[in-house]
Parts: sequence; C-alpha cells; structure tokens
Amino acid sequence: MPTTDTAEKRLEAACAAAGLKVSVVVTDNRVRLVSAKRADAGYELRVAAPVLELGGEAEEALVDWLAGTADGRARLRAIVSRVPPRAPRRPRKTRIETLGLHHDLHAIAEAERRRYFPDVPPIPITWGAARRAHRRRRSIRLGSYDVKRAVVRIHRDLDHPRVPSWFIGFVVYHELLHHVMRAPDGGPLRHHTREFRAREAQHHLFREAIGWERAHLQLLLSGRL
Repeated sequence: MPTTDTAEKRLEAACAAAGLKVSVVVTDNRVRLVSAKRADAGYELRVAAPVLELGGEAEEALVDWLAGTADGRARLRAIVSRVPPRAPRRPRKTRIETLGLHHDLHAIAEAERRRYFPDVPPIPITWGAARRAHRRRRSIRLGSYDVKRAVVRIHRDLDHPRVPSWFIGFVVYHELLHHVMRAPDGGPLRHHTREFRAREAQHHLFREAIGWERAHLQLLLSGRL
C-alpha cells in the first residue's frame, strides 16, 4: 500500500504525463471522496486518502476522469465504491456530575425514585452543560431524558439557592417518568401522552411545582433567578 505522500506525487506525475496540470490535495473527507475545480490554468484535485490507498488503479481512474475519457467517470465510480466505510464513532461517554453548588442531584433523585419508583433501578443523572452568558430566551427545558443512554439531565440554572430542592425533585420525577414509561422494546420515546400527564399529576407536590414554575418562569427565562 503506497504512502499518501508517494501516491500524491505519483498522481501528479501521471496527470502531467497526460498533459494535465493538477495540484493534488489529500483530504480525510469521507462524504465527498473526490472533487476537482479549475485553478491556475489547471485543476485542484481533492482526493480522500482511502482512495489513493487503492493504488495504481485508482490513480489511472482519476487521470481518465480528469481527462474526460469516455469511461473515466464510470471507472472512478467503481473505484470509489470500493472504499470501505468509516468505522462508526464510539458514542461519547456521558459525564456525570451530580453535586452542584447548591443542590445534590443524586440525593434528590434517590428520594424521588424510592418514593415513586422503588422497583426501578437507579439511572444516571447529571447537571447539564455549564451555562453560557445569558441571552433572553423564549423557552427553557428544565430537564431531559436521553432514551438511548438512559440518562437524565437537569438544567444547570436550577442549581440556585432560590430554587427549592422540592421543585427540582418534581422535575426529576417528570424525567424519571419518561424512563419508566418508555417503549418496552426500546423504541422511540413517547412524550406527554394523556396517560403520562395523569401520572405526572400524582406527584404529591404537583400543584405547588406547577405554581412555582409559573411564578418564576420569567426569571428562569432571563437567567436572573
């Protein structure tokens, strides 16, 4: 298998022998493996490294394609089809951070789980990403449930001394309810169905939590809590 540098020089030399002025740029682009554009009375040819690694056959197909031969495009397509797909990336490991400046998510989540879902094993819970400089928002997502990773995230703005822990507990309960009511076959998450809303209203502080959120919504949106 030729090195990328060697293959690049050989390709430029092959193009020159065919009367083509070509500057080769090797890329790691797996979406567009080959492209060319006019540059300095010639071409700038951008080729993904895996194409060049196929050797002389790939170089000949690229030259024919640039030269516009009758079967150049078809030959190049056949070569490109042999490039193996990129191995799927491993999903990034979720960073779990439960201890905030003012509230401990682990303690809050365990209290909610033991009270309402004692037969459900604990699942990871974490504060969301560090907040950026505040801009006026039209909505705020206080919590979320990642159905693929089975992780609950709570908005970091709730880690504030003026936010009561019982309200965070209700938000956690809401997200745990998504976990409990997810499709049994691991299918897509079913959102706020009538059944979901009925079970949500069973929380012992449901009315208080809804009232607190409405009373403080504008402060939550502005980040001035």
